[in-house]
Amino acid sequence: MKTLQKSQAIQTKNHQSKTINLAIFGHGLVGGTLINQILESQSNIENRKGIKLNIFAIANSKKILLNANGITNNWLTDIDNLQNGYEINDLIEFAKKHKLNNLIAVDNTASSTFINQYQNLIQGHFHLISSNKIANTISFDFYQKLRQTLNHNKKEYLYETNVGAGLPLIDTIK
Repeated sequence: MKTLQKSQAIQTKNHQSKTINLAIFGHGLVGGTLINQILESQSNIENRKGIKLNIFAIANSKKILLNANGITNNWLTDIDNLQNGYEINDLIEFAKKHKLNNLIAVDNTASSTFINQYQNLIQGHFHLISSNKIANTISFDFYQKLRQTLNHNKKEYLYETNVGAGLPLIDTIK
């Protein structure tokens, strides 16, 4: 048993991890907690799963922090020191310029206006993850267009929301 574990550990060391590049929108309680959890568990995830989680962007409605090599534990101070102003295309161009692959945009904003950026993100080669259900409930027309864009660009949109006492309803139903 120990020999098998050593063999797997050697294979993992010699195997280059797959990098997932994350852009996280919204860094309040939910987003900030997510960011800190990822930073704290990055090496553990890479060692166990062979996946390197690289948070290369953190944004709110006014500022965006970009670092192709990954943000640091000082991310909140770094954001505070930035000047206001960015557009979604700044993020998309940054990812292209730095040849970042396996892009995922994580929406922790609970903003009914941020979902209007989903189309641009998808067309900019991002998969989407949301901690809310806004894009699925705003209008059927929006929902259909979103699904068409996802299918056309071969991208995924994953989401989760809680009901009642924090029960993960969607996964439970699935």
